[in-house]
Amino acid sequence: MRQDVVRIFMERFNNYEEISKEQIRIFLLEFYPAMKDTSFRWNLYKLKNAGYITKLSDQKYKVNIERKKIKYTIQNKQIEIYEMAQKFNQRVLLDSKYYRRDYQEMLNISIWESTILNEFTTHQTLTQYVFIELNKYRIEEFFFYLKEHANEWYVTRDYKNEQYQLESENKVIILLPLVSRAPLEKENLNQKFYVTVPKIEKVLVDIFHEKKLFNWYDRYNLKEIYINVYEKYNIDFTTLLYYARNRGKRSEMIEFINSIWGEEFVW
Repeated sequence: MRQDVVRIFMERFNNYEEISKEQIRIFLLEFYPAMKDTSFRWNLYKLKNAGYITKLSDQKYKVNIERKKIKYTIQNKQIEIYEMAQKFNQRVLLDSKYYRRDYQEMLNISIWESTILNEFTTHQTLTQYVFIELNKYRIEEFFFYLKEHANEWYVTRDYKNEQYQLESENKVIILLPLVSRAPLEKENLNQKFYVTVPKIEKVLVDIFHEKKLFNWYDRYNLKEIYINVYEKYNIDFTTLLYYARNRGKRSEMIEFINSIWGEEFVW
């Protein structure tokens, strides 16, 4: 289903407590005049599966204003590193003689694990990659801070790929620069502890842009991930393209998305 049709559907019906199957059919006929019953059932399935509507009965549906978001799972050992990063940031903030109102934002830290993508692709990674992103000017200092405090990890610099990383068993933590104005959100892991994680739009742009870093995904795998994320979760394409522009990849991203959905995808 075209993205513009979905957007208009949500704008038109988001204040309705419930809508009928016939109302949905009449709406879709505005955009697909030759729509047959099989196509209608398929479009209805797409709306349900993507979380835009919930079935109440055979003929009634509820419009969901908020669609489900991807859930992050982060292991305890990685949480320990994240907490070290927070302590490091607090120390840097307290020691700074040049404190500004926006300084805390400069010290944002984001964390996520590559295993969240296993849900969306047949290509499963054996090694668990954890990405911790922070201000690019703090990475080297944080790297040496970890060498002192992260005793259970082998802390090293990968000169070939120009990145700092920590290794332990089949887990690798990679330190990366956090791009300015990256789309982030707070995730409540256990009702007590919040971490900053990337929104799904950021993950999708990063795996497309950082081909050397995510070299286990070829173009087919990337398309598979995009399609499956779109089927299950909410993608804000305005946010995605804004971040892609920050990374200098907006036109390439539009071309890639159009290669997946073709002319049916309207911006």
